[in-house]
Amino acid sequence: MNLSSFKPKIAVGVLVSAVILSSCKEQFLAETPTTGLTQQSARAAAVTEHPGRLMASNCFQCHGTNGYGMEHLAGMKVNELIGEMNEMKSKSVGADIMNVHAQAYTTDEIKLIADFFSKQ
Repeated sequence: MNLSSFKPKIAVGVLVSAVILSSCKEQFLAETPTTGLTQQSARAAAVTEHPGRLMASNCFQCHGTNGYGMEHLAGMKVNELIGEMNEMKSKSVGADIMNVHAQAYTTDEIKLIADFFSKQ
């Protein structure tokens, strides 16, 4: 499989996601966690309203809808997910398809994706 043919498609998908989320990203990062919700209500709110959801949807092909797939991301700790994404981001593009994905995201976008998956 030639990964170079995926680069433009991935970049376009990530760019579209970034443009859509740019208006709500700063607001989300500045907000404090919601209190007083049941765990089920909090999960439902995270799935429907979380600004990282759209970006995380790019992961469904391997990691499944909302992180329940081949390699589960759902429920992982935010710092663990951020660390793994940053590690992949630092590697060369040709080494793995995940390196291509990771390099397409900014630090704030990685935080949004990690936060979304941690709440699933």
